[in-house]
Amino acid sequence: MFKQACRLLTLFSLFTSPVLLASDWQAETSNKHLVVMELFTAEGCGLCPPAEKWVKQLPDKGVTNEDIVVLNFHVDYLDEKKAG
Repeated sequence: MFKQACRLLTLFSLFTSPVLLASDWQAETSNKHLVVMELFTAEGCGLCPPAEKWVKQLPDKGVTNEDIVVLNFHVDYLDEKKAG
């Protein structure tokens, strides 16, 4: 009888503790939204330098790190002639 009570108590605690702790880790919604921008650059890309220049001018326009996160990825393309 004691073992069954312990098992029931253990099962009950496993299923209820995540529910009770859920309010501790949930984020609050605010009126301000954060923008994530992905910028892919490649060697020889005609559009890349203007895009990078535009991103560098964002602080001058009042856009801060609290407003936008810029992820810059450099893409290398495989030259099929060299790979073969």
